[in-house]
Amino acid sequence: MTPKQWDAHFLRNDRFHMRPHPSLQKFVNLMKHRAFTSVIDLGCGSGNEILELAEDGFKVMGIDFSPAAVDLAQKRLMDKGLPGRAAIADLHEEIKAIADSSYEACLAVNSLQYKTETEFRNTLKEIRRILKTKGLLLLVVPSKEVKRSTAHTGINFKEDELENELKKHFNIISFEPDAEGNFVIMAEEMS
Repeated sequence: MTPKQWDAHFLRNDRFHMRPHPSLQKFVNLMKHRAFTSVIDLGCGSGNEILELAEDGFKVMGIDFSPAAVDLAQKRLMDKGLPGRAAIADLHEEIKAIADSSYEACLAVNSLQYKTETEFRNTLKEIRRILKTKGLLLLVVPSKEVKRSTAHTGINFKEDELENELKKHFNIISFEPDAEGNFVIMAEEMS
């Protein structure tokens, strides 16, 4: 979808998907175990994950190309008096401007599949670059094995192809399906 279509979606549905992804708590536990504090959410939408992370004491940054979503995410943080920031940008472009080793963790929950496969692969390389040594990635992407509605746009992934691509940049910690037919991957930056 285009930024205008996402804006219309967020304006029409307000806080759509009000709960963070179910895998977030497992990821938070892993970050806490490693004493990580900084995390970036690529495709933060209305802020479900960054709100949870900020409440848990993490320094959060969210990026989304929908102004309506970013406004909502920022408002939710401010309403709760939480630190953190959300910015309007195309995550595939904005990530290129982020300095090397800037974050300890990165989330990309159903956000990287909307461009081309080449753009997806390039963004994975960029995620590795912006993560500190042994930094963590939580990636959620749709599985090709699950039948999607015709409204779904973007890439659907085959398990073996996705795993092979990830192994070029990350050590995979876990790779499993979620209840909606997405692949949920937790991975560590490959030093």
